[in-house]
Amino acid sequence: MSQLLTSLSLDKNIKTKAEKKAKEISMTLSGVMRILLNDFAEGKIRIGTIIQDKDENGLSLSEQRELHQALKDIASGESLSGPYSSAREFLNSLKKDENTSTPPLRKKISKTK
Repeated sequence: MSQLLTSLSLDKNIKTKAEKKAKEISMTLSGVMRILLNDFAEGKIRIGTIIQDKDENGLSLSEQRELHQALKDIASGESLSGPYSSAREFLNSLKKDENTSTPPLRKKISKTK
């Protein structure tokens, strides 16, 4: 692999802080920059966005939180809507929800065993 020398203009305070952080993990600032540029080039990082890690089920952190909340709601007997006595009632509730800008209210549902 051929190497090319590249210079970079940085704010003095940023450079000092970055060098200090790099030293804490036994690296040089150049080493950190090489890793960052390699990862950026390979699409492992994006500038201006956060790439969320996924769990073993392929769920992002926010999806894990949503699932956890949904499971909590189920355990406590809460639901966003329903239960429904027919498919028509369910479809009508969807049409109502589409016509309103606010989400339906949570309500207690009875647990059946």
